[in-house]
Amino acid sequence: MNVVKKSDSMRRKRLLLGSIALTLLFISLYLINHAGFWLVKKDRPEKADAIVILMGNIVDRVLEARDLYAQGYSKNILIVNSYQESANDLEPYGIFVPNNSVLSKQALVQLGIPDSLISILPASAISTQEEANTIAAYIKSNRVINSILLVTSKSHSLRASMIIEDTFQDQNIETKIIVVPSKYSEFNQEEWWAERQSAKKVFFEYAKLISFLLFERYNNFISLKF
Repeated sequence: MNVVKKSDSMRRKRLLLGSIALTLLFISLYLINHAGFWLVKKDRPEKADAIVILMGNIVDRVLEARDLYAQGYSKNILIVNSYQESANDLEPYGIFVPNNSVLSKQALVQLGIPDSLISILPASAISTQEEANTIAAYIKSNRVINSILLVTSKSHSLRASMIIEDTFQDQNIETKIIVVPSKYSEFNQEEWWAERQSAKKVFFEYAKLISFLLFERYNNFISLKF
């Protein structure tokens, strides 16, 4: 009798463990399958006071900004000057190596956008947070900017929007942020695990997102308050 009870108990435990393992497997597969989708934040484009291009991949972001300009969503384009390591070392030799910000502006001009409509904001930004701080400072001194179209790559769009929204909120800036990830981005959000570059972007973006949520957000809040 005791042997039968023990056997039934063991079967129930195995069934329970098997059910838990199967549930965890399905949850894991669901999370993996949707990991690429969750990194992409996309709003419906609408008319705004400025197009803001975040630095990174030049081609996809510049082309998206060109489309927004051509479709009449905004006539002003803002770019934060990006950091370039050892940028001044060649200046004594009369050599100027353009950084991503300058190259982006040059590309936009060659695509038909007037130079006078493109502004490079003075900075030496090395991160999205530094870009956000520069954009926030510019908007605070230009109160006519009540809305921006935020252009970046697909895989960067969620984190970028969170950083800028947090920065604006901390500094009491009520400017509307409309996130427009570039349709030209070579990021396979559906089957990111099947392509090396897309897989790298997913892993790096989630690592950076966790870092922002656990550390950078708090540190930036403290620096702004004190």
